Amino acid sequence: MSTRQGGKAPKTYASATAALADLERRHGKRSALWTYTDAHGERVGVVARWDRPDGKEIRPVSRNGDGWVIGGMPEPRPLYRLPDLASATRVYVTEGEKAAEAAWSIGLTATTSPHGAKSAAKADWSPLAGKQVVILPDNDRAGRSYADAVTTILAKLRPAPVVKVVELPGLP
Repeated sequence: MSTRQGGKAPKTYASATAALADLERRHGKRSALWTYTDAHGERVGVVARWDRPDGKEIRPVSRNGDGWVIGGMPEPRPLYRLPDLASATRVYVTEGEKAAEAAWSIGLTATTSPHGAKSAAKADWSPLAGKQVVILPDNDRAGRSYADAVTTILAKLRPAPVVKVVELPGLP
């Protein structure tokens, strides 16, 4: 992660909670929050979402040394719900935390990469090596591009995962 935003060092907060409180002072109450951890379960980032009349607004907060900053996690970024992936044989990949949580709610082990459809290459996909991976793309151009990017990345892993892309027709 860059230590500079707009030419100056980003403000450092004592905790993720403090950074989120600052964001909520500026943007109002968030509608969702997703936590990213390292393989040991230590919190390394959070993603907050605000649902607005004109669309969603997403803001990441990440650990930076002993503090926290408003900004993306350093690369390579961990997959969402990383500790839960280790024992899974099959993992479903979605575009975004909201979709991953929907998959978990029906009993599927699901993950996503942080920071949207264009950031797949900035994540560490190695935890999916040797697994059965089912990619569930969003029903739009960005979703298909994300599925293609993830498929390309997964093809380079060893042992190679078994990858299937499943498009769910008729969805908005």
